[in-house]
Amino acid sequence: MKVLSTFSNSVLCLDTATGAAFEIESGRGTYFGIARSRRGIEIAARRRIVSDINSKGYGKGCLLIVSHEGSVTEIEPGEEILDAHAMCHFDGNTYVTSTLDDSIVIFDENDRWEKWFPFGCAFPSFQDRFHLNSVLVRNGEINVLGHNHGESLLFQFDKHRTLFRIIPFGRISHGLYVPFGRMLTLSSGDGVVLEIDGSAKKVGGFLRGFAVEN
Repeated sequence: MKVLSTFSNSVLCLDTATGAAFEIESGRGTYFGIARSRRGIEIAARRRIVSDINSKGYGKGCLLIVSHEGSVTEIEPGEEILDAHAMCHFDGNTYVTSTLDDSIVIFDENDRWEKWFPFGCAFPSFQDRFHLNSVLVRNGEINVLGHNHGESLLFQFDKHRTLFRIIPFGRISHGLYVPFGRMLTLSSGDGVVLEIDGSAKKVGGFLRGFAVEN
């Protein structure tokens, strides 16, 4: 299996059979979310490195499209993506977390951009209030994870973007995945893979990524 993974200053492709890895992209700051779409493989790049605290929140991140042949195209967002984290693709729309201002940037199949504030428009005192770092759209429902700088919360919105449920979901959690038909997250603060029903697998460390081989 070949695994595409984002890092602080590059995107690498790892062959799990041989252990060999090679770089396919660098030079656009820290790379984060990955999603597959009709355009190819989409990746969010922050255009700043994660250790550069002086530039946090300034300027916009961008979206990269990696073709099946390996070429990389940069897409300039029509809306600001600030401190990009995880992303997903569903029904023609790409959803990118803009963590610094607790918003979701949406790029649709007609190349139109929208910035959605799940909790209303952002104000300076509310910046990074919930640290929304993951989004997963499933069966028309939008699941947004806030690691909340501690006890994490899963916010669930219906297809009309109305909030209908809030579920405690780990501690300093990252990522939303449905590998076996059940939603799970990485409870980074506890080093645990945590399922939505509360079952957990202790792994250790500060977990930040997850992949399943078919």
